[in-house]
Amino acid sequence: MTPAQLTTFKAHILANAGVAALLAANNHIAIAADYNQPGTGVIYRPSIPAAELNTAVVWSEYAALTVAFQNCYQAMIAAGSVDGSNANIRTGFATIFAGAGGLNTRTNLVAVAQRVPTKFEQVFTVANMCSVFGQTVTPNDVAQALGA
Repeated sequence: MTPAQLTTFKAHILANAGVAALLAANNHIAIAADYNQPGTGVIYRPSIPAAELNTAVVWSEYAALTVAFQNCYQAMIAAGSVDGSNANIRTGFATIFAGAGGLNTRTNLVAVAQRVPTKFEQVFTVANMCSVFGQTVTPNDVAQALGA
């Protein structure tokens, strides 16, 4: 973590009544475990494999798209993964699968593009974007933050 992230994390730990007893006991292992538990809300995934996106597509809806929209979808997934945190990508999927004919696919793609953050990720989430996406907190991270 960066020094700024350590400072933010420290402030959150100190203000978190849910870990106050753990903090008093200097139990960095349990504090880390708590912050690695599911939090609330949703965050966008910055890298979604194309194969996973394809499992979300209702292929009868894809077949009903114009060739131009089919080509757009293929171009979006051609690199092998898609950045679900990119608003332009999300708009692209919404445009490609617009209308009642793509409703199920659009709903599925939105579900694939996001997930529930951990409590730690939630500390660093703004507008469903997380600057520490996928990072797991270790007892050493807790010790570093509290020493910051």
